[in-house]
Amino acid sequence: MLKVHEGELRDTRITRELNNRNCYIGTLSSHMDVKTENRRAEHALIDLAEPFCTWAWLQGGDYNESLLDRCWKLVLANHSQDSIDGCSMDKVNRDVIGRYTDSRTMCEALSYKTIGGLAKKALLKAGDDAAVPQPHVTVFNPGLKPQSGLVQMMVDIPKEDAAGDLVLID
Repeated sequence: MLKVHEGELRDTRITRELNNRNCYIGTLSSHMDVKTENRRAEHALIDLAEPFCTWAWLQGGDYNESLLDRCWKLVLANHSQDSIDGCSMDKVNRDVIGRYTDSRTMCEALSYKTIGGLAKKALLKAGDDAAVPQPHVTVFNPGLKPQSGLVQMMVDIPKEDAAGDLVLID
């Protein structure tokens, strides 16, 4: 029969009896914001920046390896046992969140820049910059599966362009 323990596992004698698990005295919480920021930073890197940079590279553009490496180093610096668990001192948690924020911000900027280049390349005809309709909206699907359905968005169109024809290219 398994041993049952009720209450906190702060007594080191009890934690030793339960498979010799260490208990950090004075650690009474886990910072959920560390885990949330980890997921946001990983998403910006794995699901957005890297796929867009790969797509750009396949189209003859730059992969931006050095910037992606820097983002990875910031995220991985937070994956040590004293950081990712979120039960460190407040200053450590602020530093951890700062690294996640830096990585996510760089990934979002890189994704935005890369998407802009991909959109421009897709819209250009015969290399003529004048062929890109102004204003224009391009929708990207960063997911692994094709999507169908309606995309809803609000677009501010300058008054002088509002009388022109709108064209949908799929």
